[in-house]
Amino acid sequence: NSNYKKASLQNFASQVNVACISNIDDLVVSYADPNDKIKCVSFNFPYVMQGILLIFCVKGEAMINVNLREYCVVQNSLLVITPNNFFSISSQSIDFKIEFLFYTFDFISNIKLTKEFGETGKIIEAAPLLFFETKIFEDLLLTHKLIVNQCLSSNPYKENAIKAFIQAISFQILQFYSKNHSNNQESKKINRSEVIFQKFISLVFEHYKKERSI
Repeated sequence: NSNYKKASLQNFASQVNVACISNIDDLVVSYADPNDKIKCVSFNFPYVMQGILLIFCVKGEAMINVNLREYCVVQNSLLVITPNNFFSISSQSIDFKIEFLFYTFDFISNIKLTKEFGETGKIIEAAPLLFFETKIFEDLLLTHKLIVNQCLSSNPYKENAIKAFIQAISFQILQFYSKNHSNNQESKKINRSEVIFQKFISLVFEHYKKERSI
């Protein structure tokens, strides 16, 4: 759609009114600079996401549109936006603060993929906003901080460590979907969280293939 602009990692980084780190290919992560009083974003115009975006709301609230549906993002909530989805911000409170992770499929392409596509992908797109208990959300923010620390470090294996942390966050997200969209088949021997994680990655892969074919 020519009425929408594409939000690449570089474009997103330039639009976010908060310090961010982009010293690793295919990854942009918010950086909690203590001198920043307000961490807000300025996507008033709809964009088509060119990567996987995780927005962690630390404080305040905002009305965010994903695929023309409006969501109220508040403290302790997480918004998941997958590639080729439309994203814009309608309004935000003056104290709206976020942390975020934005990465391409290339960055996680070494994760083993499955060819199966299930209902999980539809659930993610239909319900991209997650509300966590405070303790769980704090754990997610801690993992985000560990990613920041790795980005700032001289560790030669930091990219592998970051990918492991992103996978850990993904499992936490998918456990949320599993718990809140369960099919009540707990008796299955296969770990449901692993199945959902594989389907989530498969969904991303499908978006990626469509994006590359344009």
